[in-house]
Amino acid sequence: MQLYGHYHREHFSTTKAVYSRKPIATNLWASSVAVFEQKNPSFRILQVDKKTLLPVDWEVHYYDIDEPENGWNKHYSYKEMFELEDISPVSMLELAEEMAVDYSLA
Repeated sequence: MQLYGHYHREHFSTTKAVYSRKPIATNLWASSVAVFEQKNPSFRILQVDKKTLLPVDWEVHYYDIDEPENGWNKHYSYKEMFELEDISPVSMLELAEEMAVDYSLA
C-alpha cells in the first residue's frame, strides 16, 4: 500500500504486476485539512491488523465548514460504505471496476 497526502479530493488506484496483471498494491490519496475551493477539510484513518500489519479499513473524517460547531465527524469507512470484505488490492480493483460502470458509487 502506498499513501499520498494533500490531494483535496478522494482518490485511490491499484497497481498491477507487469506480467501477471494481478493487482499487487493499493494507492490511497488523502485529502487535506486545509480548506480549498470551499471543500470541507478532512483526514483519513488507516486501520491496520496488528498481527499481519495489513490494512483492514480506511476511514474518512471531515470538518463541516458550514457548521463548525459540530467539530470533526466520521464520514464513512470504505468497508462499510462500499460493502467490502477488506481493502486488499483485489477488493479495491473490483470496486474501481464497479465505479467505472456505476457512477453513483464514485
